[in-house]
Amino acid sequence: MYLTLWGAVSSGSPTVNGRARRGVPVRPLVILGRVSDPSPVPDAARAVRPVHRARTVAAVLCGLEAVALVAFAGFYVYELALGLGTDPARVVMSAVLIVLAAAGLAVLARGWLRWTRWPRTPTVVWHLLLVPVGWSVAQAGRPGLGAAVLAVALVALGAAYVAPRPDDTDADPV
Repeated sequence: MYLTLWGAVSSGSPTVNGRARRGVPVRPLVILGRVSDPSPVPDAARAVRPVHRARTVAAVLCGLEAVALVAFAGFYVYELALGLGTDPARVVMSAVLIVLAAAGLAVLARGWLRWTRWPRTPTVVWHLLLVPVGWSVAQAGRPGLGAAVLAVALVALGAAYVAPRPDDTDADPV
């Protein structure tokens, strides 16, 4: 018994000279990363998702921002432990809010790496909000930090704009 192109089960030989009975080539059915057809399939045909640099850049930047936010929340809690925080409730709630933002960015990074369609809009919104933050930090006497925030925001915006959607068939996996 063999699984045909349409998912129907047939007995006997499913192909004649590498073609299905109706002239349609038979492709192996992929279930959970395993090929159901015992015929050899090149490794390139088994690839689930193509790799694209823009999607990788967006994922890495979102991931690095998530790590930076977790470190910043940890610094808030560290200051509270040293007794430097003015209002403990405000410090704890700020740390919780920062960790939630970091979790959102980590989910965005995972979405970019898993080749899903949805992370583009939240990535663009988050990084558009970072542009005035970077500008105001630079004007507040921290030009290096402001330039770094602006650079990350602009590169991530560019990567999100250039990154192909999963349903783009003509996307060049570079």
